[in-house]
Amino acid sequence: MKLKIEINPYLLFPTPDRFSGIGYRPPISFDDALEKILSIEDLDGIGLHYPSIGDGESAQELNKKIQDKGKQIGSLGIDYWSREWGLGSFSARNKETRIKAVQIAKKAIDVANLVGVNRMFIWLAHDGTEYAFQRDFVKSWSWMVEGLREVSNYDPKMKIGIEYKIREPTTHCFISTIGDVFNLIDEVNTENLGATVDLGHALMAGERIACSIARCLRRDVLHLIHWGDNYRGWDDDLIVGTVNVIDFLETMFWLKKFQWDGWNSIDQVAFKNDAFAGVVEAVRWIRGFEKFIDDVGISKLEEIVEGDDPKEFSKLVRTYFFG
Repeated sequence: MKLKIEINPYLLFPTPDRFSGIGYRPPISFDDALEKILSIEDLDGIGLHYPSIGDGESAQELNKKIQDKGKQIGSLGIDYWSREWGLGSFSARNKETRIKAVQIAKKAIDVANLVGVNRMFIWLAHDGTEYAFQRDFVKSWSWMVEGLREVSNYDPKMKIGIEYKIREPTTHCFISTIGDVFNLIDEVNTENLGATVDLGHALMAGERIACSIARCLRRDVLHLIHWGDNYRGWDDDLIVGTVNVIDFLETMFWLKKFQWDGWNSIDQVAFKNDAFAGVVEAVRWIRGFEKFIDDVGISKLEEIVEGDDPKEFSKLVRTYFFG
């Protein structure tokens, strides 16, 4: 089994921070970014967002352009992180905002079906709090459950993965950990709501990323993975594999063990460096993690896990890379 990898062309766009305003790298058009991404070898698909993918005919034209290059649209995210949703989406205090959040999701599902996509993700970026006594937690959680249940029931065949993040842009996000996602899945209680695990977010939350992935696989709720790296204190969005190699190897073991066939989306930001070179490196790192598992073999790694002897895995990795 070989993992399916997708990249969103917007990763090549310049990204502003609090000091640069417009970012440090020169601008690039969507069409040019798409062409560069489509040229990457060993890439299976393109990840996109709604509403930037467009509706109806424009979405179909974009899909055809991607298919003509031998690729496909892997997953579709819904934009609930932009300025419009600054006061929340599914948990917003304003009822009209909550209604609009549901309507946007339904439109996105229609577009996904139009272009043959069966997996989507929702990141509730602004649903949370900054201060004590700012929100009614019970009402907020209930609104999220109700809204996501309505969206899930709109098309039971569409797999919808909830992405979690402990903080940023909100200081305390309602959906902060994999446990929060599991609670949400249980309360919404539909067959198609699952988890999107951003490995960078999981690292930032202090999770063992392999454990979070294994728990999702055990429950059969893993819909999508976002790959990025960081130093665990913040969502640095570094090139995959440049910091937490061992953790990624263990994560890949569980994906291979369960023969998971979902989409793996690169999610990293090059504020100052070459963004295209960075995503190419990310693809190569993921393929390298796969090669390690395939070369060593699932059965050998299972034997090490059952043996509960840390030096055996240490020796295995050391000799694999350094002889």
